[in-house]
Amino acid sequence: MSTWRRALFCAAAPLSTYAAFSGIEDTKLGQTKPKTKDNKVKKAKAKELIRRYMLLNGVPGVSVGVTVNGKTVLRSGVGLADVEQGVKCNGDTVMRIASISKSITSVIAAQLIEEGKLDVEAPVQKYVPTFPKKEFDKQPVDITCKHLLTHTSGIRHYQKADTLAGTVETGKENDKNADIEFYLNQEFPNVTAALSMFLNDPLLSKPGTTFAYTTHGFTLLSAALEGAAGISFPALLSQLTRQLGMTKTRLDKNLEIIPNRSRYYRVDKRGKLENVPEVNNSYKWAGGGLLSNVSDLLTFANALLYSFQARENAPIKPIIKRSTLEKLWTGAVSCDKSDHKYGWGWFTLPKIPEVGGTPLNQTGFVYHTGGAVGASSVLLIDSRGQEATASGQPQGVCVAILANKQDAGTGITTLALQIAELYAED
Repeated sequence: MSTWRRALFCAAAPLSTYAAFSGIEDTKLGQTKPKTKDNKVKKAKAKELIRRYMLLNGVPGVSVGVTVNGKTVLRSGVGLADVEQGVKCNGDTVMRIASISKSITSVIAAQLIEEGKLDVEAPVQKYVPTFPKKEFDKQPVDITCKHLLTHTSGIRHYQKADTLAGTVETGKENDKNADIEFYLNQEFPNVTAALSMFLNDPLLSKPGTTFAYTTHGFTLLSAALEGAAGISFPALLSQLTRQLGMTKTRLDKNLEIIPNRSRYYRVDKRGKLENVPEVNNSYKWAGGGLLSNVSDLLTFANALLYSFQARENAPIKPIIKRSTLEKLWTGAVSCDKSDHKYGWGWFTLPKIPEVGGTPLNQTGFVYHTGGAVGASSVLLIDSRGQEATASGQPQGVCVAILANKQDAGTGITTLALQIAELYAED
């Protein structure tokens, strides 16, 4: 058995606690602490679920974090962040979050909407005048930021226009051009320059009619956000991360020294683990080019959960209004996942009423998965209350999982749901 596989059965980093939502202190939450024994049992069960997922997908290392009602109950790691050096994963391990970047970008857009700077119904040329007007079936059409947020713009993903658009960020599409783009190692000086990758390509469908998942669409969205705000997308990201205290969330730049950054892996045709090639994600900062850790992602998740549940005149100001967040989280667009829908930068599975006496069903949550070169991820938010407490504590379960292997998305959302239900038990 290889070293990294043996590590799946070794003890991982110790459990630690922290305030998942900046500005909320554990001592002020007014909640009874779970019994230590119960915590240990649940942690052991969670790690067993994680090990099973890792073995099924051949994943070297996983970092996981869980909050219940705004309070951290698990922040740990299983396996190795660096197989060659034998460095273990832990709750501080930094990885590529892939398409969870889209959810962060959607909140930046929401803040600009509330500031009156962004009109999601306006043609994108209002904010990106250099982007060419498009046609579909020889008729002029408009692309709006709403189309970009919901993947209904008709802009292609990594494929060319004569192939079907995928719903998962992966390097295994049939079109060889998709691999070339997915593994791109070219530096783009800014967001506008990155538009050249798809600027003159035909649309897959008429804007507003068809769900076609597209990371390139979020690159165009980020250019529109720059035009609306008058500052660069990296600066907009910094504003949000500073506001929330997300100190480990940043652009994925290869040359920077980033403490606790994981290595990234894939398997070759024989199923042997190998390092992934170096890539440059400057062409897709907004749609799949960010780094983070589970602590930061839980801070982000709980800030949104609080925004959704905060009472009028709440002691802590929400980062966006509930009415705005509802647009992000209301799945208005059907996608190719059974019963799942897409909002503005978020997947959602509406709550399905349970028949009396049946077990908890896995519905009623919002999430986003991600698949990047050498990484897979999920962030899940399961709201279990209508209002935050008077002290400003969100009600619900949030789960963040980061894995350092490519094409390991199979079962990762189910894993997050299993862990959420485990910790939500009375």
